[in-house]
Amino acid sequence: MRYKPSVKLNPSGETAVTVVTPTGETLPIDSRKLRAEIEARSGRGLFLLHDGRGSYDAAPISLISRQTVARIAEESETEASPWRFRPNLLVDLTEGRPFDELKWVGRILRIGNSARVAITEADERCVMITLDPETAISSPGILRCVVQQHYKCAGVYGTVLTAGEVRNGDPICLED
Repeated sequence: MRYKPSVKLNPSGETAVTVVTPTGETLPIDSRKLRAEIEARSGRGLFLLHDGRGSYDAAPISLISRQTVARIAEESETEASPWRFRPNLLVDLTEGRPFDELKWVGRILRIGNSARVAITEADERCVMITLDPETAISSPGILRCVVQQHYKCAGVYGTVLTAGEVRNGDPICLED
């Protein structure tokens, strides 16, 4: 939980993946020291898998709105922390309401100049949202709120239709 991966492009054009450990040390993803540390913490043998497609839950895109995160925090009496939901797209619905992104299922979202994402399904949440990614402290009320008040769903899944660069602050719109 408390290991933070980072991907950077080297001057050579190759990507470099590093991981910041809970103690603040930065190690290459393929470091023996990193593997040994995680094995010791988990009590299990590990290996690094290069699968070439990415590792994701149900779809390559996980999107949630700031408004949804804020509503869940309010209802569960917890801090609003979008990173609990582990999205790779966090959107601000400037004129929208909490959970409006659930209405996008079956639609296509355009992000920035060229990226297009098909929104495929609502994201049914599991116990992972109870765990703070910084501290690993559990707040079960968050999942209880999502299950009891929002049919287990918060955010949506999607798949990339047209690749494109996405930047912080890019406009998003639904295609007709």
